[in-house]
Amino acid sequence: MGAVKDLMMDVEDFVYGFYDKDGQITETVPVIVMKAKQKFGISFGEYAEDVLNGPEYDMRQAEAEYRAELASINERIPF
Repeated sequence: MGAVKDLMMDVEDFVYGFYDKDGQITETVPVIVMKAKQKFGISFGEYAEDVLNGPEYDMRQAEAEYRAELASINERIPF
């Protein structure tokens, strides 16, 4: 459980590093996403991009893409 807490603290420090003392963001979304991918990997970077892009992210479309990918994988696995 300590490893999870440490990772959460690393993420918190990472996120706070993009704000000044007045709470204003200091970097652009592409820079934050690039740094997130470098520090925490592709999955976290893509999640950060989704969060930063706000309401443009369509959860239904993401779910449909996930289900299509899952179906594709299942077709290749002999049961």
